[in-house]
Amino acid sequence: MPDDSLVVDSSHGWRVFLIDEPLTFDMIGVIYRTTEILKDAGISVMAISTFTTDAFLVREDDLQPSLRALQAGGFSVPDLS
Repeated sequence: MPDDSLVVDSSHGWRVFLIDEPLTFDMIGVIYRTTEILKDAGISVMAISTFTTDAFLVREDDLQPSLRALQAGGFSVPDLS
């Protein structure tokens, strides 16, 4: 396959935050709870799961509102100001 036949689509301006504790397979609803809080705040999110943690991508402009919403929802959020 010639190199010029590959198409790369990218989108810039995303930030990521992680659940900073090991997640086990018996933990249910981590992504649901996180995305429900962000949905209620009007923030779009893309979630990625691994064996040990979940990562959430939000638009750059939505990072601080996301962290505030999660903190209000009971998550422990570090001060990033």
